[in-house]
Amino acid sequence: MANMKLLNLFTSFLPWIVFSILFSLYPSLALPAAIVLSLLCCYPKLCKGFILEWGSLLFFITLFIDYQIFNNHWLMQHISIFISIFFVFVSFISLLIKRPFTLQYAKLEVDKKLWGSPYFLRANQIITAVLGFIFLFMALANLYRTYFGSGPNRWIVWGIGLAVQIIFLDRFPKWYRKKHFKK
Repeated sequence: MANMKLLNLFTSFLPWIVFSILFSLYPSLALPAAIVLSLLCCYPKLCKGFILEWGSLLFFITLFIDYQIFNNHWLMQHISIFISIFFVFVSFISLLIKRPFTLQYAKLEVDKKLWGSPYFLRANQIITAVLGFIFLFMALANLYRTYFGSGPNRWIVWGIGLAVQIIFLDRFPKWYRKKHFKK
């Protein structure tokens, strides 16, 4: 079960991982690779309407059009800010439309009879909100560094944000489940 959860997360973020690595080494290959991986790796989730996968694909396509067709380099020069802002929007918009994006992943791992429970929905609302605030922190740190020329390196911000997310995603569901079922 844990291996399947890890595989689901990895395939969802593979386009982002490859984009980040390629952008550092071969910027012109980063966007086409991210688009192809978004289509290939995430195809089943795209067919099921997963918010993060659709948003990622649209993000990469929009960036590709802006960069390759309109020759606008400004977005690519500030890509770390826009990536963080993208994840902030995915998190908070999914909460506003009452479909927390984490709910779709949780349904892959949880028994179907729990899907309609208020506990299940509330847990995913909290998880999505916390992730949204972590992404917001990352965006603000990147924005500060970009406009004031100082502050932590983007890789340090990304590493801290990722570590906090992993710890939170590992511990919170267990704690919340324990708290909920004690009542």
